Amino acid sequence: MVGSWERENLFLLINTRYENNLTTIITTNYNMQELFELFGERIMSRIAEMTKPVGMKGAENYRIRLAQAV
Repeated sequence: MVGSWERENLFLLINTRYENNLTTIITTNYNMQELFELFGERIMSRIAEMTKPVGMKGAENYRIRLAQAV
């Protein structure tokens, strides 16, 4: 759950980068719909306009591999 303080600070960060046309790299395990549900239209409309999604399907979770090796 994302609180109002977190959401407002994320908006300020994203909006500043959006208005100044700054490069922004965002990594997440969530898809766009899940992010929209977490952060809402105000943040996601800017993220959607300023980013190009790159999928990483099939990437191995190294943490699980390391845990199984022990």
